[in-house]
Amino acid sequence: MKVKGFRLCIMLIVGMAVTVGMPSISSATCYLWSGNGYASLKAALDNNACVQIDQGIHTIEQQIYIPAGRTLTGKGSTVSTLAPSQDIGNLSVIAIASSNVTLSNFRLTGELNGIGNKAADLGIAVVPSQSGAATTGVVIDSMQVDGVRCDGVTIQGIQTILRYSVLTNNGGQCYPQYGWYGSAIYTVVYSQYDLAPQIYGNNIYYNAGTGLDIAQVNNGYLGNNSIWDNGGLGGVVIYESHGWTIENNLINNSGGNKYYGHPACEWGGDNTGKTVGILLCCDQDYYDCAAYNTVRNNSSQGYIGILLIGADEVQPYEVPRFNTITGNNVYGSVIGCADDFVPGQWVDGNNLWSNNNCAGTSNTPPAFF
Repeated sequence: MKVKGFRLCIMLIVGMAVTVGMPSISSATCYLWSGNGYASLKAALDNNACVQIDQGIHTIEQQIYIPAGRTLTGKGSTVSTLAPSQDIGNLSVIAIASSNVTLSNFRLTGELNGIGNKAADLGIAVVPSQSGAATTGVVIDSMQVDGVRCDGVTIQGIQTILRYSVLTNNGGQCYPQYGWYGSAIYTVVYSQYDLAPQIYGNNIYYNAGTGLDIAQVNNGYLGNNSIWDNGGLGGVVIYESHGWTIENNLINNSGGNKYYGHPACEWGGDNTGKTVGILLCCDQDYYDCAAYNTVRNNSSQGYIGILLIGADEVQPYEVPRFNTITGNNVYGSVIGCADDFVPGQWVDGNNLWSNNNCAGTSNTPPAFF
């Protein structure tokens, strides 16, 4: 899933006006919120720097914005649940369009009343403010995000941290007329900023779409995540993005027969049914397109363990280049590693492969094509 203008659901995240002005707030302790709908939760957030969701399933009837400088926490991701009480359409359940917000220690689900059918397109959306100002300092910590039709967490904030969380059972009903399936995590370019998200220590599994779909977002970190049994194009997809460090992840059995929208990014074209652990793709003449990324010390298993692919049939440089791929274990893959940039096909840009077991034994090179 990729950008061409941005995905429709991104354009529809912001559904209400953000309240202007900062009320006097209490910051001494966390206010315990025991539920009673949207208005009650909004009032708690307006008047307290920290709000804790009580144990049990608590519902809101519409999208909730988190004001700047607030913490919304719970008593544990298996103890406290926040869910919609009616279908909220193509919005996120939680929207963050202000800086210095923390979400932690509760389950955020799109399931109706926490147990029913999927009733929201998006789970958590970190987006720019309506004035266009960047959203910074957002931390999503020790959460469970599940049960939305499209993307579990959408990131358009600068240096957003997503850590130690569970993302499962998201996607599958994301604009099916376009063949889009959603992702557990979708981070997409916003204006001229380097978003540089930090995504680490998460469990990402049983999502209908791609585990992590990274589209034209630069200089991020992806480490120590467990990613398995997802659909979409693969476990991790880096599309036209540069400067990422991808390390120490465990990736298995992700991808398959799901439309992505970019045939040049797929082994054999759309809907081949081939799983891919880590995929880097460039299919446009775009500055540093899928370049200068470091992929190291991952365990990445699929039909293809690690795939670098692009549109070199259009231009010989429209492929991932200048990447460093080292120390990865692709044991169990049918094709360990494949690289669409044959050394010498352009004046520069060779990818540096070392100490990977691409051909089944240590320090063997990828298949070039």
